[in-house]
Amino acid sequence: MDGEGNTVLTADGMRETRYIHDPMGNTVSTAYYDRLGRLLPVEYVLPLEGNWEFDSLGVVLNGAETAFVEREYDQNGLYVSERNIGVNGEPVADPQGRVLILYLRDPLGGIAESTWFGIHGEPVEVAGVWATRRTFDDMGRVLETTTWNAHGEITEFPGGFARTRFSYHPEEPEDDILLRPGEQACDEHGDGMPRQGAHL
Repeated sequence: MDGEGNTVLTADGMRETRYIHDPMGNTVSTAYYDRLGRLLPVEYVLPLEGNWEFDSLGVVLNGAETAFVEREYDQNGLYVSERNIGVNGEPVADPQGRVLILYLRDPLGGIAESTWFGIHGEPVEVAGVWATRRTFDDMGRVLETTTWNAHGEITEFPGGFARTRFSYHPEEPEDDILLRPGEQACDEHGDGMPRQGAHL
């Protein structure tokens, strides 16, 4: 335990788990080490078994990359970024090329936007999508989700739709409408409420 009562180290005889906390007590990172103090890849934990080999500098071989995810938090204790850290202790890209994910929070704490970046800070698209944006009502419920490419254009995610709209009706607690770029929701009932199945 540290001076604030946060767990900083656990060990089971085979490996150590080390925790780093920010001044507010949020867990910034969780990393795993073997008995010789060598940083292990995250894949070592799940599954536990694995014939890992190390180079002369103690870096895991066998193609393992990410060791842990490092998080940054805002003043409300909500994470606003996640960075992949490799077995050499440096930022590393995941299989999709993402090193950093940034989260923009709305006033109620919901994730209003998430964006992906590469090793040099460049936007990274996954299946043509770089950003996901959400709007919420005053109860924190999602009203609309849209996906965007790195050029600032609304784009379809795998599955064929770029915008999903939700309504919350007393008789129908949650409906959805899926739209392609440039399409608008229709109001079949004349009450301003889109209904499930109105796929344009």
